[in-house]
Amino acid sequence: MPQDPRKTISRLSDHIVLTGTVDYLLSDRFTRFCRDQDIDDSWTEALGYSRDKPDLYGDAVVKNAFLMLLRHLYLNRMDKFPNLVAGLLADCYREYPGPAFVADILQDLTLLGYSRSDMETLFSKTWK
Repeated sequence: MPQDPRKTISRLSDHIVLTGTVDYLLSDRFTRFCRDQDIDDSWTEALGYSRDKPDLYGDAVVKNAFLMLLRHLYLNRMDKFPNLVAGLLADCYREYPGPAFVADILQDLTLLGYSRSDMETLFSKTWK
């Protein structure tokens, strides 16, 4: 386990959200993804908690909820975490988003302790 997974997951969340996924996170498609992965309760809880924070508004609510979701998934489904991230990205981006984007995500997952070669294999299968 990395020394500071919270910081790395925060960076992972930033890398994913900076690419314009907020609309996706509020979409029916993401709701279906969450239901299919049995994480819909976790997302609903994170979103509700974020909406109740008076210092958050607009996109900050969704970004905070997404960060909370990623942290929860990492802590509670560590073995499936890379697959969940890859599945989410494949659902959000129907086409390959580019090597720089994927390199950042792979680096974050590697820093979380996942094998670089396993992550490269997983992501090469994500956008066939």
